[in-house]
Amino acid sequence: MDAPKPIAVSTRIVRHRPRSTSRREATDRRRTTTNPQSNGFLSREPKVDVDGRARLARSRSSSMDDMETVSVDVDGRKPSKSKSLRDSFDAVRGAVLAPSEPPSAASTTRSFTTKVRSAFTGLVKDVSMTFDEAWTNREEREVREDARERKKRARTLVAERKKRARDAKSRAELRAMRPATEVWTMGVHEKNAIGLDCDEMHFVPIGEASGWSAALLRYRADGGAAETTTRRPIIMVPGCASNAMTFDVDKSVSLARYLSERGHEVWIVESRGVGYARRWSRPRSDYVNFIKVDDGDGVEREVEVPKMRSVGFGLWDFDTLLNEDLFCACEYVARVGGRGDLAGVGHSMGGMLVGALAAIGPKPSDIGVSSSWSMTRVCTIASCLECSEESDPESPVSVYARFSAMAGHLPRGLTANPSTTFVHLPIAPASVATAEAFQFVLGPPPPIDGSKPDPAKAFWQNSVSPVTCHPGATDPEFLRRLLLRGFDNVPLSLLIQMATLFTPGGMRSRDPTMGVDESAGVRAKLTRDGERFRYIDELAAAQVPSLAVTGDVDPIFPPNQVRAYAKKIGAECHVFGDIDAPRDDPDAHFSHYDVICGRHARERVFPTIARFFLELD
Repeated sequence: MDAPKPIAVSTRIVRHRPRSTSRREATDRRRTTTNPQSNGFLSREPKVDVDGRARLARSRSSSMDDMETVSVDVDGRKPSKSKSLRDSFDAVRGAVLAPSEPPSAASTTRSFTTKVRSAFTGLVKDVSMTFDEAWTNREEREVREDARERKKRARTLVAERKKRARDAKSRAELRAMRPATEVWTMGVHEKNAIGLDCDEMHFVPIGEASGWSAALLRYRADGGAAETTTRRPIIMVPGCASNAMTFDVDKSVSLARYLSERGHEVWIVESRGVGYARRWSRPRSDYVNFIKVDDGDGVEREVEVPKMRSVGFGLWDFDTLLNEDLFCACEYVARVGGRGDLAGVGHSMGGMLVGALAAIGPKPSDIGVSSSWSMTRVCTIASCLECSEESDPESPVSVYARFSAMAGHLPRGLTANPSTTFVHLPIAPASVATAEAFQFVLGPPPPIDGSKPDPAKAFWQNSVSPVTCHPGATDPEFLRRLLLRGFDNVPLSLLIQMATLFTPGGMRSRDPTMGVDESAGVRAKLTRDGERFRYIDELAAAQVPSLAVTGDVDPIFPPNQVRAYAKKIGAECHVFGDIDAPRDDPDAHFSHYDVICGRHARERVFPTIARFFLELD
């Protein structure tokens, strides 16, 4: 029996241990040759060739999979479109990692060098061709992108042309239905029916084709004609989602009547979508109620009274109200009153509006030249034009800032799409539902005369939202009136622009890309040199005499923010309330609405406002 031959062992140096990266490679490594002369013993020498090494190299260069190009084979054959740049790297690696042969073999160092040189030459050519093809493809892509951009611009132009045509038709239709100015004289019965103490209500069309008539509530000045002529007319603007009831919730806390009794002609402006404002497209009967009254003679008669109607849809924002509604209202007041040097009082967002109006509106020197009016005095109540961490880092974050922050996360397609920003938030039905729920569960609020309520009704004292009133600081009956009739719906487009109030730099003019309807002409530019207005900077530059009033526990406009705002514009500032007093003391604190309709507003806040206008006059 022949002795077994020794196992052949290769003298090459193994540079890499094969690693199983795929089923096929694992199978290749397990595949070994059985030597027919070794009686079944397995040979220790694997069957390795250049192609096997190339497959291994391909597994280690998967990052090149996407770089397809024209390649050149190691043997210098004609380039093939089916190959890739990765194949060239595989060829180089295969040539370098090829198993070495014994010195007696026919291959020499020269042939090995030739193979490697040939492989590198092919790699260089492939890389060059890859960059050439990439450059060519880039130019082709640019051409295609330019073509797509041209088509997009063409579609946009066509859409804009169609929109202008529709707008022109819509404006023509609106001009045709534009109503005349309507003036209502309010008697005792009418005042009792609407819950306001105004002497007249004027419905003034805004512009030529806005589709809206603003409601201007007039409080005639007392004290005689001679004294009246020495007092500036005052324009009052309520806050966001609020109407005239903010300034006249009851005669005992009516700032409008308080100032009219001191010789000022007072006008409360209810802009589009607010209070008694009217839409032209609706019939007049939608805004009228009929009540039966008895004058004491036993004979009943029917009387017309204005009717509020909530609005669920409409596309406008802060700049719409500023540049269209308030400009129109000021022109009308100056024309009716015969005096153009106006003063402004605004609560919350209304204070922002009158401040911005004084900043960008006509100057006093323009009266009688290029304008009939100018906002010459400003009083802001629980309001400012910047409420950011930059203006006062130590102030608590405004509760509204948390909601406005959501606007920054809304998709651009939503915020710039008129079909979505057209929607209003249902503030009015929510406030009415709150009042009705309180009354259903707790019964009516305690009487205003100060008599002690029963324990169940006492809950009204503490059921006030901390966002609006400090518990106990405002009479619960006034709160109920505000909830039932003092709030309106708010368009999403308005809230999106209002969100800039809580960013560094404060309230800004409209983003030009917002899809806001401008059917009526905007009378003031919204940008300067391509930059949006920062209204606080404009007001500081205008140097309009200003007074800032706020409460010590206002969570919407924190007092430190109001102080910083007043300092920046050079305004006089008064913060009412004692921040160091116990929080459960209703007589020591003022919140957002307490400074305008709280129990102590008439004797503590109102005189400061009246004195400010009297000293300037």
